[in-house]
Amino acid sequence: MNIPTKNKDWLREIKEALASAEIRAVNDSIEIQFLYRYTPQMVADKRGITDTKTIDHIHKEVEKDIKQQWSLDDRFVGDYKFYFVSSYIFCHVLAELIEDIPSDRVMDYVNKNIDLFDQSF
Repeated sequence: MNIPTKNKDWLREIKEALASAEIRAVNDSIEIQFLYRYTPQMVADKRGITDTKTIDHIHKEVEKDIKQQWSLDDRFVGDYKFYFVSSYIFCHVLAELIEDIPSDRVMDYVNKNIDLFDQSF
């Protein structure tokens, strides 16, 4: 379970995860705004998390978080890259692999290096 220690390593991992999820979404024929739903299992697989209760908890919390954000302003539903990245990082917080403050720093760094609000696929 190698968790990145540098922002550039997080960025590389997140880019790879995003690209993989985009391909999977095409193969699964899912709507792109739901790409974030892949993040709990991707993180579990990447970090060796096998406890089904933990994985289910992460799934539920990610879904709840996204739905709450969309309920505040549904104009941003199409920002699938942002929601994927924030969910990917949030999964690590929920699994108690990183804390909130470091996760915020990772999100800021990724946001500066990927156009998360580009809705092109």
